[in-house]
Amino acid sequence: MRNLGNKVRAMMKGALRRTPLPPLLLLEKACWGLRFNEWLRKTACEGVPYFQRRFDLYAYLSQFVLKGVAIDYLEFGVATGESIREWIRLNTHARSRFFGFDTFEGLPEAWKHVGGSVPKGTFSTNGQPPLVENEPRVKFVKGLFQDTIPGFAQAFQPRSQLVLHMDADLHSSTLYVLASLNQLIGPGAIVLFDEFDSFDDEFRALDDFVSAFRKDYCVLGCSGKSYAQVAIQFRR
Repeated sequence: MRNLGNKVRAMMKGALRRTPLPPLLLLEKACWGLRFNEWLRKTACEGVPYFQRRFDLYAYLSQFVLKGVAIDYLEFGVATGESIREWIRLNTHARSRFFGFDTFEGLPEAWKHVGGSVPKGTFSTNGQPPLVENEPRVKFVKGLFQDTIPGFAQAFQPRSQLVLHMDADLHSSTLYVLASLNQLIGPGAIVLFDEFDSFDDEFRALDDFVSAFRKDYCVLGCSGKSYAQVAIQFRR
């Protein structure tokens, strides 16, 4: 585990060298890579629980952090539903609620991350939410976040521990969700990022959000070979 920081730095350097992006965009990404490296050092991630598989991180959070309490689980970027199904399996509390937000038509724009570019429409399920049978606790909210979140946030009444699962990939989408739900993201709220090692997208969105709204948080755990998944809990 102590060598993981060095591996992450080597990964970033290699990805930046291979990325076929315009020089200014590449420079911007390199700068965020340096900030990500500094974040790793300051937050001492190598001292928090680490897992190879993201499902093992989910299980740790469910058993040792949440300890089986009822949760309001909001997932942004559902695709085929692997993550939300796993959380439904892990948390069986009758009062838990699970909401999945997605267009189910794939990425709304090309995802130009370090290492390459993923075309618009990738991750599409042809507009169809995943099938979750015999589970009245789950609801899928179909549409662009900008179209669905304002109305949801206005009507939503939290009643349990808040858990946000961020898998929107894009910086713009991730930042929009966090900013739009700022009133809900208070002390104790848990946020799990699925592509955190895309340091100019999800990591950057968190950094922007924390700076703009004067938030503070601690790291609960991480997984993946380069901190791909990171779970945090807000302190204010």
